[in-house]
Parts: sequence; structure tokens; C-alpha cells
Amino acid sequence: MRKKIKVGDVFKISFVEDQFLIGQVLEVIRSNIHIVVFDKIYQKNDIIDYETVLLNEVIISTTTLPTFFKLKRWEVLTNLKPLDQNKYIPKYKIETNDGVFMSDIKGKIIRKLSEEEEDFFFFQNSFSPASIVSGIKAFYSLIGMDEYYNKMTFDFVSKRCV
Repeated sequence: MRKKIKVGDVFKISFVEDQFLIGQVLEVIRSNIHIVVFDKIYQKNDIIDYETVLLNEVIISTTTLPTFFKLKRWEVLTNLKPLDQNKYIPKYKIETNDGVFMSDIKGKIIRKLSEEEEDFFFFQNSFSPASIVSGIKAFYSLIGMDEYYNKMTFDFVSKRCV
């Protein structure tokens, strides 16, 4: 059994009894991973067509820790060519003595941000796996949606994928 999480890993996220969603690892950054979660809800005994799973809409795009993989709460099902990172992983802001800059997920500076852009982009953060499961529940209106959960939705993140 392989223990190391890899780019392209497709995994199962249980979020309510006998129902789960599929996610994919798009990037491994030191001890963090960037994942996306797709909108199709599967039932416990559904057979998954891996050729079409990545065609579903992305509802969550965020950075997290691999804790739920280690605890076997998220199960790796297969490994597929990952989605286009530029479309699904946002850019971030980094503040230095020389100003505020846009960076990619690995911290590589892309360019200086204008004052207006400084408020729009956010510093790189990581959501706990439990928060992601709660964010999924909020997306499906099983619990209340708030600003915290909204920041991991693809609708929010996609505006920062430039």
C-alpha cells in the first residue's frame, strides 16, 4: 500500500451517510496538498467511471493537510492526469519590504500587485480536512454557508486563477 500522496490521486470524500464525492490532488507543496472536489454525489455502492469523473463541475478548490488520508477517512481510488492547475489553483499575495506581489502556489513571485488587487487577492492559507467536509455540507445547504466556507468554493477561488 502506497502512503505518499501524489499529484493526480483521485479520492473518495464521505460527507453524509452512504454518500460521497470525488476529489483530486492537483499539487503537493511541502506538507500541504491542493485539492479539488467535484459536484457529483455518489451512493455507497455506485461504480465510478474514472474516464468521466473529472468532467464533473468543481465545487471546492483549496489547500489542506493530508491528515484524512493518513487516518484513512479519504481513500485514494486511482491516479489520473490532473486537471489544468492554472484553471483551478488560485494566485496569492505575498507582502515583502518591496511591496505586495502576486505569487503562485509554490511562492514564486509573478508580479507586483496594484493597490486595488491587494484587497482582491488573499494570503495563501490551508483549510483543515474537517473544514473541507463542512464546506461541502455548506455547499449542499446541509449546514449554513458562511464567509469561511465560501473561501474554499471554486466560485470564490476561480476569480483568483489568473
